[in-house]
Amino acid sequence: MRASLIAAAAAASTLAVSVLADEAQATTIAWSRIGSLAGAVDIAGCSDGRVYARVNDGSLRLNRNLQGGAAWERVGALASPGSLTCAGNVLYHFDGGRRLYRNDGGALSMPNTFVGNFPNTREIAGGTTVALVVPVPTFARLDLDGSVHQASDPAGAWTRMGTAGGASHLAVGGGFLEWRAYAQNADDSVWENAGQACDEYWRRIATRATLDDLGAFQIDRLIGLDDNDSIHLGTISHERREFTVTAADLAARVNPVIRGSTLRAHGASAVFTPSAVLRLGGMAAGAFPLSPALVDNGVFGSSTYTPNDINMTSMTLGMAGSNVFLDAVFEEAGLELISSNRVYPDLNISPLNGRLTMTARVGTCGQPQFEAASATFNGNFSGQSNLFSFVVDLMNGDIRNRVHAEMLTGARNFLAQRGTQVSLQQAMLGYAQAVSGGAAWSHIVGNTFSLSGGRLRFSVER
Repeated sequence: MRASLIAAAAAASTLAVSVLADEAQATTIAWSRIGSLAGAVDIAGCSDGRVYARVNDGSLRLNRNLQGGAAWERVGALASPGSLTCAGNVLYHFDGGRRLYRNDGGALSMPNTFVGNFPNTREIAGGTTVALVVPVPTFARLDLDGSVHQASDPAGAWTRMGTAGGASHLAVGGGFLEWRAYAQNADDSVWENAGQACDEYWRRIATRATLDDLGAFQIDRLIGLDDNDSIHLGTISHERREFTVTAADLAARVNPVIRGSTLRAHGASAVFTPSAVLRLGGMAAGAFPLSPALVDNGVFGSSTYTPNDINMTSMTLGMAGSNVFLDAVFEEAGLELISSNRVYPDLNISPLNGRLTMTARVGTCGQPQFEAASATFNGNFSGQSNLFSFVVDLMNGDIRNRVHAEMLTGARNFLAQRGTQVSLQQAMLGYAQAVSGGAAWSHIVGNTFSLSGGRLRFSVER
């Protein structure tokens, strides 16, 4: 079953489309000078357009409309150096003692309210996400070990999202029900993450050797402080397209590809040989006990069975309601029954059809998350010996139930792996590439995925 899942993940395209792009794309972001501030050492942009800056004399400065040419105002002083950020359009200061403070009294009020101690943290960045019309703060925390954590309340629980080991600065840009992380690395590269700071979604978008500090007004609008005290707006230009996939689309575009025996996953070709489906689906041993309660004559006692050779001959994907299902057809196979240290190999599994049913939702990274709902097959077990045929008939229901449970467990464990989910998202990107004339898309836009009414919808960007 694991082989089937890999095949489904990679089948939408014969090209390996990586969710993580390592190559710089110089045309993705355009920088324009919007002002300057002598002696500025740290900067923060709010989604309402305000810009805060810390100057090397310890003062805090505010500009209410930097792009419009407004003057800088001195609004207070910071006793300790550190970094500034704006979340929910509220200013926060992470000081040199690794303490976080919040500005509760408005733009002219300092000092701030103590939020918490973060002794193992390098930087805390915030942004403003809009839910309906209400600005909601979102925070990302870069720890000294390179790990990145997320929270909606910095005084509450944090969730580890991934790593950004090379980052020297972190920024958060918010949007409508979405936020993105941005990072400035020690090698002067600038990175974007459309998957809420999860590892697989970092991609390099620019290199800027003069950049001293990085912040964000919102998604696609960065603010950068250069080493000559100039301040720049970084505008990220994305091409976005929405796709709706129906069952008919799967039949016409995807299923003809996955009917082949050579399947591509993570850029590597693999031919799945006999027994691979069950072996990779969690049945490596191939044997497990049958229920003694089904044996009423005491002949067998404790028994096991081993599927000898199961070949998958074809596979198709379909959709109905809020489910995606994967159908596989298997050849006739042998079944070896072992009981009381005796082996009875003269048993067969007739040709059978298997179905894995999956549900999908928006996961932790804001990306599609597929989960196994059920795994079933309709094969029949039969014995070649008159002596044991009645016993095998009796066991049919139990064997089938156990295989259902085993395959479902294997499918769930496999789908729980991050790499599997990335492969499935890669298949969606491959589908988008195939139906848009070969255009390569870099990532699925966060929180745009839905599956209902037999239609799968998602948006992609590049």
